Amino acid sequence: MSTGLELRVAATGELGAAELTALRALWHDAFDGDFADTDADHALGGVHVLAHLDGVLVGHASVVPRSILVGEGDALTVWDAGYVEAVCTLGPVRGRGVGRAVMRALQEELVARHDLGVLSTGVPLFYESLGWRSWRGPSYAVRAGGRQRTPEDDDGLMVLVVDPDRPLDLTAPIACGERPGDDW
Repeated sequence: MSTGLELRVAATGELGAAELTALRALWHDAFDGDFADTDADHALGGVHVLAHLDGVLVGHASVVPRSILVGEGDALTVWDAGYVEAVCTLGPVRGRGVGRAVMRALQEELVARHDLGVLSTGVPLFYESLGWRSWRGPSYAVRAGGRQRTPEDDDGLMVLVVDPDRPLDLTAPIACGERPGDDW
């Protein structure tokens, strides 16, 4: 890990205007400008881990509460999930352990507050190395007319099992609530 890396854990309400401005700048830079206002909205409302190196914000991840439905019919269960958002590291410090440090701290918060961790990613190997498991069942979003398939998200969903004694079928259907922008 980077020498001098400082991690701060804070709820969204504890972030000041300057920190929120710095976060938006980090998201813009880390995601090469491909971070919409809806993405920023999704990342707020939970707990953040902010990584600073020599006083500069270089990494972030947040976990927000979401209800996740697993299964269907009589086998349907509702999970109090911590949904991971806006995991990023500033380009010049990538590969130096910042993302791993941020995610480890975030996972501690997730485990303390939620029954299940869920995220959507295009880089599953990073998360697998931290104990996350790929979801193998079909994904859905719950809309006004019922559940609608989101097949574009099937290969990117991952879960962190908080309670190994609570049954979780990784091949069952999984659903989240509809929201502006990306559902997952």
